[in-house]
Amino acid sequence: MSCRTATCAMHYLLFLLLCMVWGTNFILMKKAMPFFDPVDVAVYRVAGGFLALLAVWAMRRERWPIGREYVLPLLFVSLIGYAWPFVVQPTLIQMIQGSGFVGIMVCFVPLLTIVVSIPLLGIYPKPRQLLGVIIGLACSAVILQSGKSQHSVSWWVILLAASVPLFYAICNTYIKRRFVGVKALPLTIAALAFSTAILSPLAIITNGTGLAEADPVEVSATSQSVAASEVAAATETPAWLAIGAVVALGVIGTGLGILIFTKLLQEQGPLFAGMVTYLIPVIALTWGAVDGEKIETVQLVAFAGVLFSVGLVQFGAIDSSEADGLKADGRETPLVTSETAG
Repeated sequence: MSCRTATCAMHYLLFLLLCMVWGTNFILMKKAMPFFDPVDVAVYRVAGGFLALLAVWAMRRERWPIGREYVLPLLFVSLIGYAWPFVVQPTLIQMIQGSGFVGIMVCFVPLLTIVVSIPLLGIYPKPRQLLGVIIGLACSAVILQSGKSQHSVSWWVILLAASVPLFYAICNTYIKRRFVGVKALPLTIAALAFSTAILSPLAIITNGTGLAEADPVEVSATSQSVAASEVAAATETPAWLAIGAVVALGVIGTGLGILIFTKLLQEQGPLFAGMVTYLIPVIALTWGAVDGEKIETVQLVAFAGVLFSVGLVQFGAIDSSEADGLKADGRETPLVTSETAG
């Protein structure tokens, strides 16, 4: 096997591993909610990921490569790419008691990344890649509408959920532009450290206030009874499972997951890395079904379309001619055609 082929295979294996890890995060958040507030879950996630990766870095005994010039960019990345989504996601899961539905929202990252990458990077998607993204988003819209009807959530909740993929798109594109040449591991450690510093005071302030207890979701009488049964089931979650879920969220779902994603983002660009947003909902909904959440037939049909779009966009994307574009003057520049999330 040639070096190029081995590298290609490694990137795809990392891609599949990342899909499984991040798709599982949503059910882990759900299992943690009976014992932890949303902000607490977010703090434990970023702190756990930070400590795990810091230990890895310490064993390498390498010189720290990130200087003071990256403080403000890191603060920006930590706020919109870590702190905000890590608080909003468990808040939404606590509101509707549905982890799969919240996982669906990451499907919007590819289209939003196309929009923000044009002004930030000035690079446009190829027609085939754009077609794949559009097909995937169309199928995702079907899944989203089905989930919305199933949980009877209000539109403002949908907008709150949509802010997560929007911020992911901005963050991922910004990382590709601003942190070229910065290794993935120290970049991830620094971002998690900033996020921990940002969220820890918030956790102290909101401790015991029940951030998501005042449920603003508008539900019908039927969905209220369903939600009540799901809440009752959640309260039966043993403490060890909730604690284990938080630990897994931090060490694996956050630390390892973000490290893999940052590596793919930097080496293959937002398009390749961001296609995880099409597979994460499939895994999230599958875990939800295992936990008793309902999956409708229309969602399964839409899954097939999502997988087709993944193949359409990913086919040949690993090739350097697409992973790295060339400007008109011949200088090499990263191709950012769409995407990301996590």
